[in-house]
Amino acid sequence: MALDAYTGSGTCTATFPGEDGNYSIVLHAQIERDGQPSYIISIDGADVSGGQYPLSDPRGCSCSYDECPDVQYNISADTHSVSYGSTIGFYGTEDFPCGSDHGAYAKWHGMTFTRVN
Repeated sequence: MALDAYTGSGTCTATFPGEDGNYSIVLHAQIERDGQPSYIISIDGADVSGGQYPLSDPRGCSCSYDECPDVQYNISADTHSVSYGSTIGFYGTEDFPCGSDHGAYAKWHGMTFTRVN
């Protein structure tokens, strides 16, 4: 999942299907060499975690895609109280530090919610 290229930012939501409880949340992101998109994770409209994706390689824009491909990366969103039926939100923004012809689009593959006591 990601923003369509050149749309700036976007939000998607889903309804939490699990039981009420405290959950460790992990965002499964796809990080890139050519930008550090910002993201926010929310529960029922309240922001609970956010920041910027790391770069897939510290060389950033000077590194070719062949040398520095996208990498799957897990970002901890800490532990939060989540209720059955809560609205889980993801907001992302694209980032173009290397010029307007390529950048990073807040790509992600999902979130894992692990119940903790």
